[in-house]
Amino acid sequence: MCKSQEIGARIKESRKLMKLSQTDLADALNKSLRTVQKYESGEIELNIATINEIAKVLKTSPAYLLGYYSASNIEVTCVADLINFLFQLDNKQEVHFDLDIKKPKEDGKWSCSIVFDGQDKEHKHNSSICLILEDYENHRDLLETDWISKKSYTEWQEKKLAYYSDSLLTDKSDNHDE
Repeated sequence: MCKSQEIGARIKESRKLMKLSQTDLADALNKSLRTVQKYESGEIELNIATINEIAKVLKTSPAYLLGYYSASNIEVTCVADLINFLFQLDNKQEVHFDLDIKKPKEDGKWSCSIVFDGQDKEHKHNSSICLILEDYENHRDLLETDWISKKSYTEWQEKKLAYYSDSLLTDKSDNHDE
């Protein structure tokens, strides 16, 4: 099943859970019945604005419709999971990061940073990562200072996941083998 068909299947499932007919959904979206049928069959590749609109009517999240069941569906239960994620990220063509390690000197501080160059033209998603991290820092600060609710924060996470779900990453070619 291709991605459009998978999204369509989740739309159909969500619609049925809401006890809506295809006609009801079409009316709520101000679309034709045939358009909704094409959404559900995967004949139409949906843009993020349409997915957001459908999710709102079906009282679900865009992330769910796109196949991300929640913002926390990646389990990180031990340090090895985090290290494995770094290994996987380092094997992607479209992103590159540097490590900035500061060992303790006179001040006794020890810190490590992962650095993405947002102006790196060879790695097309680095700029997106920088934008996401900037937005993440802002939203995390808002949550920690009680300016936004946990629900708003989770909705922001799901919108980010939905928005970037088509920004695919591919493995680097295996040209380092002997």
